[in-house]
Amino acid sequence: QVHVTAPIACKNVYAKLEGEVRTHVTFESTNTERDADGESHDTTEQNTAYQRRSIVTENICVATFPGEAAPGFYQFPFQFMLHPNLPSSTYLPDVHGDGACLAYGVSVQLERPGFLKFDLVSRAMLEVNAAIPRTIKPVRAGAVKEVELCCMCCPRGEIRLQGSLSHNAFSGNEAVLVKVSLKNRSSEAIQFIAVELKESISFSANSHSSTRENVLAATELPGLAAGGTLEDASVQLKLPPSFANSSVRTSLLTIQPTVEVIAVTGCCVTDPALNLPVTLFRAPEVVAFGKLPRKHKGEAVPYAKPVPYHPDTQALGSPIQVEATVVDPTAPHLEEASAPPQQVFAAMEVQAVPMSTPLVQ
Repeated sequence: QVHVTAPIACKNVYAKLEGEVRTHVTFESTNTERDADGESHDTTEQNTAYQRRSIVTENICVATFPGEAAPGFYQFPFQFMLHPNLPSSTYLPDVHGDGACLAYGVSVQLERPGFLKFDLVSRAMLEVNAAIPRTIKPVRAGAVKEVELCCMCCPRGEIRLQGSLSHNAFSGNEAVLVKVSLKNRSSEAIQFIAVELKESISFSANSHSSTRENVLAATELPGLAAGGTLEDASVQLKLPPSFANSSVRTSLLTIQPTVEVIAVTGCCVTDPALNLPVTLFRAPEVVAFGKLPRKHKGEAVPYAKPVPYHPDTQALGSPIQVEATVVDPTAPHLEEASAPPQQVFAAMEVQAVPMSTPLVQ
C-alpha cells in the first residue's frame, strides 16, 4: 500500500518475492607490521565474512500509472504461488559470532523515472513452512562391526547391529519411531544401547566455515550379555516443542538430521554404531524467526516485520489494469537448494503476502 501526499512522477509498482540463504562467519586475521626500528610485530584482528545466495525469485507488476500518481491512499493486492519444493524458513542464532538463515521476503518498489528520483522500496519478511510429504517410506540400515581392544587390536568377535525407522520423514509434532536389532557375537558385554536424534549443521561465508551439532532427543535400551540377541526393540524419540530447524540442503547451508544407534561396550573396546538419515519438518505452529535477519554489509534495504493487511474499500487501485497473481511458480535453483530427495510433496499453496509498512511520499 502507498500513501501519496503530493503528485509524484511514477510508472510502475513491482512486488518481488525472494528466498535467500544468508550466512556470516567470524574469523581472525593476522597482520605483520614493522615499527620505526624495523622490528616486526604481529597483530590479530577479528573480522566477519558475509555471504548471500538467492534460491528463488519471483517478480510481478502490481500497478501501472500513466506517468503520475495523484494524492491519495492506494492498495495493490497481489499473490504469489509458492513452489512445493521450497525449503522451510530457517534461522540459526549466533554462536561465537557465527550464524545463518534461510529467509523469504517480499519487497515492493515504486518506480520513479528521472534523474536523482530514486525508487522507493519497502521489504517485509515472510515465513515459509515446507509441505509435508504425502508419500513416505521406511528406512533400514545395518552394520557388522568387529569388536577389538583399542590399544592392542585384539579381536573379540563381532556385533551385528541393525536399525530401522518407520518413516524417512517426520513433522515436529510427531514421535520418531526406531527399531533396533542386535546380535552380540563377541566376548564383550554391551552396557547399553544409546539412541540419539541429532542435527548436524554446517554453513560457510566466503570460504570461512562453521559447524555445530545438536542432540534433539535421546533414549537408551538396556545392555546385552556376550552372546545375547535383541530382536526389534522399539523406542520413541520425541522432538522438543520448540524444534524449528527443518532439513535443509544448499551450497551455503546444510542441516542434516540423523538417528544414531550406538552399542556401548566396555572401556577401551570399540563401540559399534550406525546412522539412519531422516528428514524433519518443523511443526506448522512453530515460527522459525525469533528476530529479523542481520543486515549484511552493503545491503541497501534490511528486512522489516510484516504488518497485517486490511483491505480498504475506499483505497485507490492501479489506474491501468494489471494481473497481480503468479500462477506458475518458479522452482528453487536446484544447484543451490532442493527439498530432501526422493520425496513426493503436497499440492502447491497460494500464499497471501503480508504488507510491510506503507510507502509514504
